[in-house]
Amino acid sequence: MKPLVFESDSVQTSASIAKQIASNLKHSVVLFVGEMGAGKTSFIQFLAKELGCKTSVTSPTYSLVNTYALEGNSKKKFLHHFDLFRIQNLEEALDFGFEEYLDQKNAYLFIEWPQSIVHWIDKPYHQIEILALGETQRSIRFV
Repeated sequence: MKPLVFESDSVQTSASIAKQIASNLKHSVVLFVGEMGAGKTSFIQFLAKELGCKTSVTSPTYSLVNTYALEGNSKKKFLHHFDLFRIQNLEEALDFGFEEYLDQKNAYLFIEWPQSIVHWIDKPYHQIEILALGETQRSIRFV
């Protein structure tokens, strides 16, 4: 798949980009890459809404994973949102049960800070890179 690159200068534009990306999701695993404060969690909120999440999506910084039910026309029933910033290696990810989440067929896995586990994922995945260009400007690359 050829990368899709978008430029955003507002929350509304980012929400519109999320709608386009949601319609192009072919894989259930999506890795989110970007510096602290780039807007990964905010973009996940927009994507989750497009996929049928009716509840407020928050960062799982301390819980490591938050799970949300998806309603409506979603291809999956759940969204597992991971924040692996504090995970140093694969062993730590396996200790909290990451492998069991990866095996679920009825869920999307949205993973922030995937560096500690990316080489271990044995299924196709998308990657969304978010680069802060200014206070409200973002470059969003979807592969």
